[in-house]
Amino acid sequence: MPDSFKEQFHIYWSSKQHDKNKGSGVTLICSRKWNKHYQGHKIHSPYLLSVYLLFRNVMFCIWIVYAAPQKKPTILHDTLKQLKKEITHINERL
Repeated sequence: MPDSFKEQFHIYWSSKQHDKNKGSGVTLICSRKWNKHYQGHKIHSPYLLSVYLLFRNVMFCIWIVYAAPQKKPTILHDTLKQLKKEITHINERL
């Protein structure tokens, strides 16, 4: 990665699927300007990542979801099921 890119952006990665060498994992590329509002992130799975940013006492949760090709519908189904579970859990705490 070029140094100029590192100076302008911060990257948040999920882990890759253990039995795959490539083709799994998601990422969020965040500008350094927005990254000063970073509060944390959570890796839910190789296909689901959430990043939390705080702006003027308002917390934003950015969800990064891997939409699997139709050949692998269970990946997308399982990821959306996990997303629904996490959002439900967050709403219960509010």
